[in-house]
Order: sequence, then structure tokens, then C-alpha cells
Amino acid sequence: MRLPAHGRVPAAILPLLAAVAVVATAAAAAGGGHAAYAQSAEEPTVAIGALMSEADDGFSDANRTKVLRYAVDRFNERSDGFDLALTVTNITRGGEPAGLAGAYGGGGPLFYIGPTTSDGIVNIRGNATSMAILDNIVLVSPSSDAPQLAIANDTIFRLAVNAARQGDILLGEMRSSGIDSFITIALGDAWGRGIADSANRTAAGMGIENTALIPFGSNDTSAYWRGIVERAEAAVQGGGSTGVLFVGYDDGYQLMAAAANDSSVLRQSTTWFSTDAALEALRPDPPAAVRDFSAAVGLTILEEDVAENDLTREIDSFLGGRATFYEYSTYDSVFVLGSAIAAAGGPGASVQSVAAAIDGAAMNYTGGALGDGILLDRNGDLRTPDRFTVWKVGAGGMLERGGTAGTAVAQIGSLLALGYQDWPDDLTLAALRLAAADYNAAERGSLVKLVSYNITGRDVADALRGAHDGGNGPSAYIGPSLSSSLRN
Repeated sequence: MRLPAHGRVPAAILPLLAAVAVVATAAAAAGGGHAAYAQSAEEPTVAIGALMSEADDGFSDANRTKVLRYAVDRFNERSDGFDLALTVTNITRGGEPAGLAGAYGGGGPLFYIGPTTSDGIVNIRGNATSMAILDNIVLVSPSSDAPQLAIANDTIFRLAVNAARQGDILLGEMRSSGIDSFITIALGDAWGRGIADSANRTAAGMGIENTALIPFGSNDTSAYWRGIVERAEAAVQGGGSTGVLFVGYDDGYQLMAAAANDSSVLRQSTTWFSTDAALEALRPDPPAAVRDFSAAVGLTILEEDVAENDLTREIDSFLGGRATFYEYSTYDSVFVLGSAIAAAGGPGASVQSVAAAIDGAAMNYTGGALGDGILLDRNGDLRTPDRFTVWKVGAGGMLERGGTAGTAVAQIGSLLALGYQDWPDDLTLAALRLAAADYNAAERGSLVKLVSYNITGRDVADALRGAHDGGNGPSAYIGPSLSSSLRN
């Protein structure tokens, strides 16, 4: 998270820095309307670019581009005084450095949604020309999650949970299944390598041995996949079940088909665990051999998920079917970026000021597809919501919903009288936000979400009733700071 320099805090405020940690530890409560801005006579316009392919070429950017355009329209309609115009730059898979240079050159946008893939960011960072541009733009990717791209103090933000989190959860599933050794079969790109490396480090601390890493690439030939199966068979330890951590996309189809036809060893001696990208391969009606093999190896798959809400239903209706997590995060990426641009001053806002405003814009964003209040970590990546559904392939190859996994979030309200020139509650709120940021940066295993309620000119009881309309208000509060308000 981009934390402000702490500087000196007035002595009267210092106790509040401890108050958030105390309340957060005691409160384990988890958690629309979008953020609004003051009306002006003439609304300004800022262009943003889209580093994604608009073509419907079988790649998932087609729907994300539709959602991005829809989100821009909704932002313009509902932001009460801030208009955002979209400049779409068609770049295949969003990862060509030359495409970014072309979009940025000649007075192009300073602010972008995308790239959608981790390889796209790796390609841009690995090119001298496009790397030089990165210092002069802000990127908000709705779906890049490769662990090695978790980089502090850059201007790339990612509204996707670091994929290392999936590896951690799957290793926990292995451990609870009594498995103490596993092999990794991973796509050899930035995303696959990053998850495999992170899982290897995590496994060492959990007492689980990773005995082999088998990378693979894009290849449609059955001979290629038979070769991968043979390498996996050679790596499987005898005597007891070995875990297989699969990190890939619908390549899982080809791998499992080859294993089903050629490997009784993998069928009888392994239990499989897969990241969310492979889930779509099993949602349609898969070949019988794939269905039977996935049932035989007790396949467990994670799905990055969101809680259904008014906006997710709206996006589903717009697309004509259930959207994916990354289509929801594309929508929210537009609102977070647009809100940050507005907070930094709109047209003419510097890249540095917009980057500095992203954290606050995300935290204060309400009514989003991912929920109210998005918390980013110190690297500018999505920290929460990090909700995962655990799916298991049961008898007959049917997907069965298991449990859920995610980080506990303590929602804390502040009851402060804001806007009084001679009363320090505005400074108090700033101190509380700093304390919440520090608490979250400490990575204690739970997170704080601070929700501010302004009680200026209001009865405190009325403010509390308003906070709890619908039954979703905080379970703990800091404030009020006036004794008279507390008595009321």
C-alpha cells in the first residue's frame, strides 16, 4: 500500500493509533451507491486507455472490453459532476510494448485499464521503450495476479488477488487431506512460474515436500501431453498418495485426457489440486475420460468469487449470463481509477497524484461489484475481498461446492463531527485512516475496513440507525469524541 509519510502526529491524536488495533482485534465482523463528487457547471473530461483486445477472438478480453465501456457510461451517469471519456486502444492481449508506445505517444492517455494478463505486464516491463513510459502513466489491471509482479511503489495497480494466495489455500487443502508431498505441473509463463515458485516456498514452511516441477507450454499434440504424463509418473513417490498441483488453463483438458488414457499410476496414486483458471474446462460437458479421471483423482479447484449483489446482477444482465470475477473487477477498476483521477483534481492531475489517490479511492468506493470498500496491499494489489469457493469433483465427475476461504475483515465505524473548523475530528479521521493502513500493512491475518459516518448536525442514534439499515453495519465504532454526543 502506498502509505503517506507519517511525520509528526499531535499528542492528542496518538491514542487513536492504538484504538484501531484494539477494536480490530476485538471485532471480527465482515462486512449501493457509487462515490460522488461536487456538481460543477461544466463537467471536465479525462480520457483513459484500454490495454486489451476488443476482438471477439476466443480470448476473454472481448467481454471485459464490453464491461469497461459499460462502466464508463455508468460512471459518467452516476458520478454527479465528473465526466470520463474513454479512449480504446486495441492491443492484442494487451501485452505488446509497441502498442503501449503507440497509445501513449502523440498526446495519448496517461491512465489505462489493463493489461489483462501478467505476461502483458512482464512484456511491457521487459522492453526499454515501454518501461520508460511506465513512470509516466498509471495502469490498473483487473486480472493480472502473478506473484512476481507484486512490486511496491510503482504505478501499476492490480484489482486481482495475488495468485500466491491460491497456492497457499490449495496447500492447506493438501495438508488437511493428509498429503505430505506433491509435484507441480505448471504453465511456463510468468503467471504459472510465479505460482509454482510461491507454492514451493510456502510448502517448505508447512512441512510439505515439493518433489518435482514440470513446466509445460501451449501444445495441442497428444504426443506432447503423453510426454508430460510420463514425467509426472516418474516423479510420483511410491507408498501413499502424492498431491499434484496443476497451474494452468484449459490445458487441463489435454493433460487429464492423456493421463486418463495412458496412466494408471496417476489415477491410482495421486490427488489433484488446481487453481481457478482450470475451472471453466470442467463447467461445460467435458469428455467422459476427463470427467472420470478428475473424479478418480479427487480434483479440488479454487474459484475466485464475489458475493452476489445488485451490481453483479446488473453486469450479469448486461452480458446475458453469469459474469466472471475478472469482468466484475474490470467494472470496479474503471470506478476506482476514475475516482482517483477526480480526487487528484481531474484534467491536469499528475500521474503521481493519481497513483497516490488510488488506495483511498478503492477504500472509499461503495456499491461495487467486489463489494463495499476495496483494500489494496502495500504493492497496490487487491488484498480483500479475497473470497474463494472450493470446488471438488465428486462421483460421476460432477462439480460439488465445498467450503469458502478468505481473509477475515473487521468493519469498524467512526462517529465523528466533520467539517467544524475549530474541532479536530477531521484530523482524528485522518489519524484513524493512517492507523487502519498501518494495521493492514502489518499482515496480522485479519484486516480493518474503516467506514466513516459524519455526525455533524445529526443525532448519534439516527446515524447508527442509518449505518445499520439492511443489517450490514459495523459491529464496533470509534467515537464520538464529544461527551454530549455520547450522552445523546
